[in-house]
Amino acid sequence: MIIHEDSGEVGWFVGNDCDVITLSSRTYWAYINEKALSIPDTDDEKVLSDCLQEYMLKLQYFEKKIQKLSECMMASGKGTYPLDYFIAGILNRSLSLIYGFDTLLRSANFIGALHLVRPHLDNYLRLSASWLVKNPHDFAKDVWEGTTIRNIRDREGKNVILQSKYELAK
Repeated sequence: MIIHEDSGEVGWFVGNDCDVITLSSRTYWAYINEKALSIPDTDDEKVLSDCLQEYMLKLQYFEKKIQKLSECMMASGKGTYPLDYFIAGILNRSLSLIYGFDTLLRSANFIGALHLVRPHLDNYLRLSASWLVKNPHDFAKDVWEGTTIRNIRDREGKNVILQSKYELAK
């Protein structure tokens, strides 16, 4: 979430180029910019353990943000829209994946935890695909009715999943 200092305009960072969109219909916000973490170049188990704890704490905060976002999303607007249900499903799946990832890491099952990264990326691709189409609510309704996302086309007639993967690779 950012606030333009001159105009007081509120918006969200989107995309890799930090484009900003404003959300006048949604009156809630959450901080998106966070301290960047990196893996130290060391074999010292104490340093690596401390680093892992920092990442785990960051995941716990992210979980709280998702819960707050869900609460605010459902309470805002003039009703519930098909895209709200679509996003709620993605957020629910994300919370489950975060919980599973946390559980597996705490039990030192790193191989098991590794396999939960891909479904989390899938969540990102599904969400980003909803913004590539002409009407996001129709997109969400089509997915709800069983249309696979790979069969849906974006505003320009291109496959949305291929477009989302391209955006992810940027």
